[in-house]
Amino acid sequence: VAPLDSLELGERVRKVGRTTGLTVGVVSAVGATVRANYQSLGFGNTPTLFVNQILAEISCGYGDSGSLLVDSENRAAGLLFGGTRSGKTWFNPFDVVCSALDISLLD
Repeated sequence: VAPLDSLELGERVRKVGRTTGLTVGVVSAVGATVRANYQSLGFGNTPTLFVNQILAEISCGYGDSGSLLVDSENRAAGLLFGGTRSGKTWFNPFDVVCSALDISLLD
């Protein structure tokens, strides 16, 4: 698992999504704040605030949520939770997800 502070701006990252398949991009922000609005998915018009997130210039589509982001050393770095049509994709840091769920990856 890649700690959030190990990611660098411009670092090459990859993910495999159900909709978009294997995509490659770069980290554009670490520790970012994202205001996501899921109205188009039927969840009302109230934005949700996410803090300390990873942003990457990597394409995503509906159905890619939950895709694993891996860093340049093939370490789990994030889980996809949203993005924009212009290719800005948002990821929850994987170490935070593991901590919240009280799980760990096998070595």
